[in-house]
Amino acid sequence: MKKILLFLTAGILLLVPRSAQAILIVDTDSGWPQFGVSIYNRSNGDFQINAGQFTLNQSYTISSLETWMYSTSPGSVDLVLYGDKGDLPDPNNEILRQNFDVLAPGPVTDWQGLTGLHQPLNSGSYWISLEKTTTDDNFSVNLPSGAPHPLSHYAYRADEDNNGDWVPYTGGQGFRVGALDGSTAVVPEPATLVLFGTGFLGLMIRSRRKRVPAATTQFGLPLK
Repeated sequence: MKKILLFLTAGILLLVPRSAQAILIVDTDSGWPQFGVSIYNRSNGDFQINAGQFTLNQSYTISSLETWMYSTSPGSVDLVLYGDKGDLPDPNNEILRQNFDVLAPGPVTDWQGLTGLHQPLNSGSYWISLEKTTTDDNFSVNLPSGAPHPLSHYAYRADEDNNGDWVPYTGGQGFRVGALDGSTAVVPEPATLVLFGTGFLGLMIRSRRKRVPAATTQFGLPLK
């Protein structure tokens, strides 16, 4: 019986998956508190969008995408994940788009964006873009410049420049990307489940054989 209990305990520890830990795989650190690029979309057609490029040297499951943001009024913006097209965002490869409410009323300077994601990404280059898609004459957010560890490439879109296409520039805004550390996410494979079940069944049969007395004749002699 003790062996069965020990086996069951070991099996439970093996079969229950441990939660994966989030790690930062991209972190520019925060920039200056108020000066940088504004994100807005006006009813008169004026708009401005900002994006930063990051590169993965292996596959990850992305858990968060955030920007270092300065906000002064309530509202919401879209955070978009694009593929790469010659060191510029690829508008034909939009991987993720999700709206979120900024921390306001402010002024508030903080990391803001999307958390709780489970977005798989292969190795390669990608772009995080912050975009205001609905027109609002009273709302804009600012992405401060001066990040201590800036990304290698930045780009922006504005109505008055290059017909609204993406344009590379120096940038320096703060971005960070979180991912699930795969080394801590242990999920049992089907083969493991089969082995555990077979071993448990074998222990049960062996235990039952030990408990059942040998059949005997009326004279007390064991049957052959």
